[in-house]
Order: sequence, then C-alpha cells, then structure tokens
Amino acid sequence: MATSERHGYGSGWAVAGGAIALAIATAACSVKTPDPAAPELTVVRSAVTSSVLVTVVDADGNPREGAAVRAVDAKWHFGEDVEYTDGDGHAMVAVDPGAWRFATPSGDIYLTSGEPGHCVTPRPCTEATIVVTEIKVTVVDGDFNPVANQAVEAVDADSNYDNLALTDVEGHAMIGVRRGAWRFVAERGGILFSSGPDGHCQIPQPCRVATIVITDGAARAPLFSGRRAGLTLESYLMTRYRL
Repeated sequence: MATSERHGYGSGWAVAGGAIALAIATAACSVKTPDPAAPELTVVRSAVTSSVLVTVVDADGNPREGAAVRAVDAKWHFGEDVEYTDGDGHAMVAVDPGAWRFATPSGDIYLTSGEPGHCVTPRPCTEATIVVTEIKVTVVDGDFNPVANQAVEAVDADSNYDNLALTDVEGHAMIGVRRGAWRFVAERGGILFSSGPDGHCQIPQPCRVATIVITDGAARAPLFSGRRAGLTLESYLMTRYRL
C-alpha cells in the first residue's frame, strides 16, 4: 500500500570538561499515514474455459484452410477467441461456459455451425462443423462473353437481399448463401437480370451453379425487367434462338 511520511526534528545540549558544547542531534521521527482507500478493482474471469474443435468444409466435404472461426451466442455476441483453420479445416476455439454456435465469414454474411446455442459448454459439446455453401454464379453478355466486375446479389423468395459478390475477369462470382431457396440477380442500367425464377436454387445443395445473362436489348424485353428479370442460360437460348 502506498504511504506518505511526515518527519519531526529535535535538538539537545551536552556538557563535557567544563566546556559547553552544543550538539545538534537530529532524530528522524517517521509517522506513516495511509493514503485514501483506492476503489477495489473487480476482475471477472471464467472458472472454466473449454476448447471446441471446429471443422470448416465446403459442400463436398473438402476442408477449408485459412477460414476465420469465432464463437457466437444467440444474440450475436462474439467470443473473444478468433482462430484460423489449418490444412485439414480444423480450428480449436476457446469459449467460456454457455450456449454457442460457430461462425465463419463469407462475403457480407456469416455461415454457421447450426442453430443458435446448439453447442453447450463445458461438455457435452466438444466439436462442431461449418459447411460453407457457395454458389458459382456466371455472368455473361448477350454474346456469352464474360462480364467482369459485376455485382451479384443473392435474393430469397420474398425479395430479401442477403449477400453480394463481384465477378472476376472470367465472369465468375462465388457467393455464400444460407439454407433456403435463392436466385441471383445482377443490376445493369437500372434493370435486374436474374438467374431464374424465385427460389430456383435450393440450399442445402443440389444447387451448385447459376448463370445470369445480360443483354443490350434488355430495356425492350419485358422478361428482363423488374424483380422477376432474366432467364436461365438454357431458357434464354431456347427463347432467343427458338431451340
């Protein structure tokens, strides 16, 4: 405990051999007084910290290396620990006692290991798996040339937009989606071009790929206007060339 000190000084006379000698004796008298009491600091630590083995795989069961993994509770409060998967898709994530699930980012969303709170720690929960469901969306123009740097969005059957990705130089975009029924749209000139009808891409798979065709004559084609815009590549070919 920090202290402060106050010092007092005294003087005395000494007589020796008929001569009076003045001797000044200084005696340090220390009186300790405590500082005002400091407020108590409360540190809360978990009594038990568990480690959960989280595996991240793609829709085919292949491990995903380098995926960031965090624990999240039912209110989307994240745990402190952030781990990255190794070559086998594994990450050991430390969590406090509670009900958790685990999440990894995919574009603008998080893909999770299950329902909120499905992993209760400490035991019985020791393992969890995140399946990263990503759809390969190809965007081409009316001559089937790839369209690069095109924003592609996932839209559910109620027209709720969920995730976004940009196409590469080959016109491909990998876009993560949660469980549900989806289609994919790309906006060009104020018109939405769609990969197909509402909910045509079902997750979990079988849906793996989707195609969006953007045409120059879209403004004159009712099929390509509004939220129900566009056709699949196969339907577009049949309509345009009467196959």
